Amino acid sequence: MELIIWIVIILLFLLSFVGVFVPVIPGILTLWAGFIVYHFAIDPEQLTVFFWIAMIVISIILIGSDLLMNYYFIQK
Repeated sequence: MELIIWIVIILLFLLSFVGVFVPVIPGILTLWAGFIVYHFAIDPEQLTVFFWIAMIVISIILIGSDLLMNYYFIQK
């Protein structure tokens, strides 16, 4: 069972990297899904509060930069 969970986590992370090149795939959501599956299925104590805060900040930066770039290129 743990092997299947690890395969799902790896596939979610790979899918998030594919989302960088294919804009249809929501990369940030698949990345968060991988984190959440790991946290709840593998080891809830491994990912600390610092990790979650850092990931929230990075996610906000990614979403903000995506919105700014879309706005910039729509104006051109």
